[in-house]
Amino acid sequence: MDAVVDVRSAAELHRLGGVAVVNLEGVQTRYEDPAEVLLRIAGHLVWPAQFVMPHVRELRPRWMIRAGLFLYDHLARRDARRLLVIGTGALAPTMAEAHCAVRSIERVEVWGRQPARAAATAAQLASRGLPACAVDDLDRALGEADIVTCATTASAPIVHGAKLRPGTHVDLVGAFTPRMRETDDEAVRRARVFVDTFAGALKEAGDLVQPLDAGAIERAHVLAELADLCAGRHPGRTRDDEITLFKSVGTALEDLCAARLVGTRSVHGT
Repeated sequence: MDAVVDVRSAAELHRLGGVAVVNLEGVQTRYEDPAEVLLRIAGHLVWPAQFVMPHVRELRPRWMIRAGLFLYDHLARRDARRLLVIGTGALAPTMAEAHCAVRSIERVEVWGRQPARAAATAAQLASRGLPACAVDDLDRALGEADIVTCATTASAPIVHGAKLRPGTHVDLVGAFTPRMRETDDEAVRRARVFVDTFAGALKEAGDLVQPLDAGAIERAHVLAELADLCAGRHPGRTRDDEITLFKSVGTALEDLCAARLVGTRSVHGT
């Protein structure tokens, strides 16, 4: 989701504070080059989406790593050594590197529906110094993993709760609509569940929306959002034998932070 606000919503900029991004489509300006446009609304700097968003999209994986470093340190076991990466898209290397940055991972296994792509992703990770290899037996890998990170566009469960061993952390950053899901009801039911934002995950994440609708879990089963962990209102993992699960559907706040960085660096020429 892009951090874009309507230029007519100037009052909202007071709430946002700092740098916001506006969509200039249909707005008359005296500049032909969007990169030259710098508006000031309600006392705040406002950068045009046409200029900022390409840079924001480039920075987005880095912001995900930074958020992940904090999150995984609260949810994964301290002695986690085996990481399973499910998915072979652009996010897979990012997620693997984030987990390896906060835990002493000794083995990274990569699984994908297309073995050749799994092998290529594992080779890419190995070239970056990670102990990575491709695997073809997903059930075995799930049963042996300390951390499972899943970044796919699956519409049917890939991670089955019956295969997870106690103490596993499951990280879901793929499926992002109510009709998509990467886990089955049992995986969610067995886990202590955390989300990036309640507002987004409880509305958009099929991994939660579907078991909630089916009565497999109740709303109280979703314990906390990222802000609660950051503020210390929730400790995250409390025992080594519990399964933890984090579901992310993305939040415009991350894009807004990246946009602010782009805007600030542009002003100062850095």
